[in-house]
Amino acid sequence: MADVNLIKNVAPGLSEYVACESLSANDSLSFEFNQEITIDDIVLDSVGEGTTYDVYFLYPASGQKGYILYDIPVSSWFLNAGDNLAGKRWYHLPARTKLVFVPSTPVTLTVTVIGRSS
Repeated sequence: MADVNLIKNVAPGLSEYVACESLSANDSLSFEFNQEITIDDIVLDSVGEGTTYDVYFLYPASGQKGYILYDIPVSSWFLNAGDNLAGKRWYHLPARTKLVFVPSTPVTLTVTVIGRSS
């Protein structure tokens, strides 16, 4: 099992944080934000058939997982997909929080996170 942990330096203002990795089944790709951040959107795009994902936040102090997706099949996913943004979701995270992506099958995964410094 190979886990990829990318430490992302939070830039002032609104920024994109991007990764593209080839993962085996149950490997993880995680973004660890070095400062407090507000995440406005997450885009997940993968090449692989029938892949289900767990996507969650791993909080640094408690070690608790906050699931966004749990065992959900997707090939392309947006946190704020759809025309009606009345229920737009965002997350305010403390420093050192990890955003973790775990596929159930081998995939090439591209992730873009749009966030702003807090």
